[in-house]
Amino acid sequence: MRSVNIKASGAIKSMVNNKIVANSSVSANYDGDELNIVGSENGKQFYMTLDNDNIADILTMPAHSASLEERLIRDFGSVDKKHTKRHKHTKAHKYTKPHHRGNSHNRGKAIKGMRKTLATRKKTPKQSKKSTRRK
Repeated sequence: MRSVNIKASGAIKSMVNNKIVANSSVSANYDGDELNIVGSENGKQFYMTLDNDNIADILTMPAHSASLEERLIRDFGSVDKKHTKRHKHTKAHKYTKPHHRGNSHNRGKAIKGMRKTLATRKKTPKQSKKSTRRK
């Protein structure tokens, strides 16, 4: 038979303006038959031992008398889709781009043309600085 040994622990310290307002810790050890729990809450120590029947009773307890669905409906309303009033959309006016000085549209075409020309132009060897100087 396999032996079971589960250990768990945790601690919480809450501080406001660098002053401790809550301090809690817990340590648990389960050997397969008993769960031993030791802890403290704001300086007050506690200890308890639970057997498997106690653990099963705790796990089968409902967390709330109402089901989760009932609580969600109570908190958020019916699950039916609500009908909302739809607004008629009117056609928006067409936005026109403002005109700028220098006719930027033609400038862009000119730059594209220069790039195309430069890309297709055959590269010639560079002349030395001495030969290009005028006397």
